[in-house]
Amino acid sequence: MGENLPSADIWEEGGGRELSEKLRLLKEREGFTTQMLADCSGVPLGTLNKILSGATKDPSLKTVERLARLFGLPMRYFCDVYPSGQSRAALLEQEVEQPLLLTEEEYQLIWSLRRITGRERRILLTMVETFDALHRPGSPARQVLPCYLPTRAEGGQTAVNSIAVRHISVKDSETARAADFAVVLYGSAMEPAYHAGEVLALSHRPAGQDEIGLFNLNGEGYIRLYQKVRGGVRLAALNRAFPNISVEEGSQFCCLGTVVGRLDLL
Repeated sequence: MGENLPSADIWEEGGGRELSEKLRLLKEREGFTTQMLADCSGVPLGTLNKILSGATKDPSLKTVERLARLFGLPMRYFCDVYPSGQSRAALLEQEVEQPLLLTEEEYQLIWSLRRITGRERRILLTMVETFDALHRPGSPARQVLPCYLPTRAEGGQTAVNSIAVRHISVKDSETARAADFAVVLYGSAMEPAYHAGEVLALSHRPAGQDEIGLFNLNGEGYIRLYQKVRGGVRLAALNRAFPNISVEEGSQFCCLGTVVGRLDLL
């Protein structure tokens, strides 16, 4: 894909001329006169004439937005230029036949994907697959959620950097619809409310007083009851066999989500 994307760093003289070529090819493809183009896009006739003649080399954002909307193209199509060593006419003709339907936001996502680590990329792609599955035709009794699975868990805690991600299918329910993601519970610290091996639904909302949440404390993950107490915060276990955990001042600490219930797998 990367070889087909125009580079955002390539800028050279003559941008207005290239813009005029692009607009003229689109205009001819649709069989528009300049007046028809003005009527359909809302761009004044005089402005279009200046762009087509090359007199206007840097049209306003509003003008570019209207043209992009009319032709169903991303705004970047009217802004990008190409390396001088390639045939501009050929590139333009090819794009008019098969335009790159990428928005500015989509370009930013692509560049971000290239910069992140391999593990982060796998997590992101899993989440994309999850959202894609949500939009596919299927049974209305099915929900798909990203599920975070610790690859190393001891005593009801897990190293945050050992988390793996996959997407799972769960039975449709009020709990499933309220969830942003799921986790598998390890250990018995939250008995009798939740038991080891159960799949819990979580929202991204931070846990409030006496709510069960997922927490990152100094790189270790815990599912515990959040309690503000005199002198700070503690993460309480429901099972009295497990000690409560005090959050010391200066600790790396954050809430990753709040448990909203348990999920039933399909």
